[in-house]
Amino acid sequence: MSAPFANVEDYAGPPPGTCDVWWARADAVRPWHQELFDAVETERASRYLHDEDRARFVVGVALTRLLVGDIYDVEPVTVSLDRTCAECGKSHGRPVIVSAAGHDRSAARADEDKTSQASTYELSIAHSGAWVLVALTQGCGVGVDIEQVVEREDNRDIARRLFTESEQREIAAYSSWTEGFYRQWVAKESALKAVGEGLSTALDAVSVPPLEQTVGRVEFRHRIDVNATLQRLEAPPGYAAAVTTLTPQNVPLRMLRADERLSAKQRPV
Repeated sequence: MSAPFANVEDYAGPPPGTCDVWWARADAVRPWHQELFDAVETERASRYLHDEDRARFVVGVALTRLLVGDIYDVEPVTVSLDRTCAECGKSHGRPVIVSAAGHDRSAARADEDKTSQASTYELSIAHSGAWVLVALTQGCGVGVDIEQVVEREDNRDIARRLFTESEQREIAAYSSWTEGFYRQWVAKESALKAVGEGLSTALDAVSVPPLEQTVGRVEFRHRIDVNATLQRLEAPPGYAAAVTTLTPQNVPLRMLRADERLSAKQRPV
């Protein structure tokens, strides 16, 4: 992956009108990461049957808590995240920052700049294969997705069922059918995650820019009032990734590596 990564020592969150995308390896997981978890996160981690799936989840949660803790300048364990699914009420929905060490999102005061800014942060988490991504914005919704590009027998059936005929033709004309399929998939899923819907909404309800286009407008058939912009990310070989912001135009992106942050942070006491 040749995209340049920004260097940030004291992280204060993305500036307004920008998006930060943090990249972490799943093998950066450490035993102390789960000591940052709340009861819901601990229970979810225990349900994973495979170590690699658990590692991706743990890294995503730990990184989220470390970053939000930096933004608020509080211990990560004090961060409160709401993961309630809007569809079923279970705790597997889009994470929302509720509060951290007394800084209540719903009661942020305008005269406290840091708390007021933190109350506007939005985040999205994605993981696949060896990689975990956390995207953060200030003042606009965001959705990020990454998928490992893998040949699967059911991919073509999925494309026939979930993509429009014109999208299928575009994928067929791409240099690699499988790569085109995943580029289309992550674009659509990132857009749905940005509006908080995920795959509960049909993929053909979302129109994304052509596969060869790096940046472009997203249109929702069922949400015509929403302004959204897709940016396809330069991903490591064998992966496809994209981020969507709820903005009428593309916003500046910062790519940041999180492995050192996850491994060097002192174990909580």
